[in-house]
Amino acid sequence: MLIALLLAACGPAPAPVDFALLPPSCPSPHAASAHPAPTATLPRTAVIPQPPPANARSILWISLHTVGARHLAMYGGRAQTPRLAELASQGRLYTHAYTHFVETAISHFTLLTGVLPDLHGNVPGNGGSLYKGPTAAEITKANGYRTAAFIGGITLEKHSSGLDRGFDVYDDDDVVRLDTRPAPQVVGRATSWWADQQGPAFMFVHLFDAHFPYTPADPRRYDPNYTGRYDGTDATLHAHRDAGRALPERDLDHVRALYESEITELDAALVPLLAAAGPDTVVVVAADHGESFEHGYYFNHRASLYDETLHVPLILRAPGLPTGRDDRFTGLVDVLPTVLRLAGLHTDAPLMGRDLADPPSDVLFALTDRCLPPGLFAARTPNAKAIWGPDGAGMAFDLVADPNEQSPGGVPELLRSAPRRYSSIIQALSPYIANAPQHQKRPVDRKTSAQLESLGYVVGRPPPAP
Repeated sequence: MLIALLLAACGPAPAPVDFALLPPSCPSPHAASAHPAPTATLPRTAVIPQPPPANARSILWISLHTVGARHLAMYGGRAQTPRLAELASQGRLYTHAYTHFVETAISHFTLLTGVLPDLHGNVPGNGGSLYKGPTAAEITKANGYRTAAFIGGITLEKHSSGLDRGFDVYDDDDVVRLDTRPAPQVVGRATSWWADQQGPAFMFVHLFDAHFPYTPADPRRYDPNYTGRYDGTDATLHAHRDAGRALPERDLDHVRALYESEITELDAALVPLLAAAGPDTVVVVAADHGESFEHGYYFNHRASLYDETLHVPLILRAPGLPTGRDDRFTGLVDVLPTVLRLAGLHTDAPLMGRDLADPPSDVLFALTDRCLPPGLFAARTPNAKAIWGPDGAGMAFDLVADPNEQSPGGVPELLRSAPRRYSSIIQALSPYIANAPQHQKRPVDRKTSAQLESLGYVVGRPPPAP
């Protein structure tokens, strides 16, 4: 069922959200256009360099791009991921971790800064984040770490994302030419750099392999008897992407199986990387968001705030960290403060997240890009979720009775104040937002536009609008 139909089905919300309360992540479409200020000129809060603490531990941070938790066997799904399962057995598996933004660059900035999406502004439009506080790379570099990133997909290319802040090495050269780099190539470069480090190091590894199109080396792994025509390529799925035509359930399940086979192959590529980390390294594995195969919205993620796109895998392994499953409510904004503690580091940055050793949050917030339709906002508690459209109409789900979010109802009292609460949190940190015009659009050449369109980031048909 489309988001628009769901919103219409529940009628007017008891307390419509006033979107004027939310910080503007996108300016008026009638604002004058101009070239953006280069990302490097955006003012930032200085981090004073110092020697690494005596007990500083190296950090390996792995991003599994577009991997939804519910597809992994360790979360009850079909995709076998034995290397991740082994890592989880050595550390802590967070079973209820959720993203705050369902697109690449802003989600990664949230993950690597510990602050919520609106602090970063229109990252794709500006070619960087407007947040003046430090990233994980800048914090670790200031503490005497060597820092490097190895990038698997064009959406984190430095000129389009500005995520290279604080990295001594930002290896993304081939992604502009190839759109993506396969995990074995990215892992090979990363492990080679890691082997050369003598002191504490921070390495970020971004693996793009599970992203659309879904073309695994073994397309029959999880669906050997399929005889239909859907092979996971854009040629067969283009008419169905976003709010396109529905697929028969048998074909849809096969496409889902192709995606899950890609996840299994991605897991296999992690072997040398995890082996190189060693037992004293803080290891983080997380996804930026999931992928949608339901609710009438297919093979994308940017316009969905259902749990299929919000629920992500999260694994931490570090010396002294208790092992086992952690079922507490967790947001990706909480990862950085936790990692810094585990690595023996401190920062004065204004982190919005909490250390995962502390009591859990009572509510998490998530957004879609309000520069693009449908512009949704969601608030989620451990047992309920509300989603609002830009007109203020909302719907809610009882996630205990209705975990698959099929039966929307009115927004309960508990969640009616969520937009105002989110706005107050963002406003409190507004001094950390650089004063750069957010309407300025980064020029995109024709080749890059075609590359992004092939990956679903620039589309000729709009997603469902509420």
